[in-house]
Amino acid sequence: MPLIDLAAPEPKKRRTRREASQVIDQFVGARLRDRRLMLGLTQRDLANRVGWAVSQQMIYKYELGKASISAALLYEAAGALDTSVEYFFDGFGTTEVDQMSNLLSNLMRSLGEIKSEEHLEAISHLVRVLANRSRADGL
Repeated sequence: MPLIDLAAPEPKKRRTRREASQVIDQFVGARLRDRRLMLGLTQRDLANRVGWAVSQQMIYKYELGKASISAALLYEAAGALDTSVEYFFDGFGTTEVDQMSNLLSNLMRSLGEIKSEEHLEAISHLVRVLANRSRADGL
């Protein structure tokens, strides 16, 4: 009788269409939030820029992936955020990009809360030093 390898990974379960749609909505929503934060906009600011009856609450739902954003609205949001529609899909399907996106999103949110120009300059300098050191070390 053959032994069963309990450590072997289970075969990947195929996603349903609904599950796949939710994953895409969450990814696009995270990219929407990242771009908004990068520009220093609130959800209300973005809603006002996009216009045509888009509320701050709907922007919130799009960013969490709780609501699907239409192609037309995504096009308008791209214009309001001064980017291309493709931006919202860049990196889709790669775990490393998802992790980096979350990290950058958290970093941008935290930086936005720092009011001291001196502290922001110090953080910027620290990041440059660490990046140069990583390059020199081959990391």
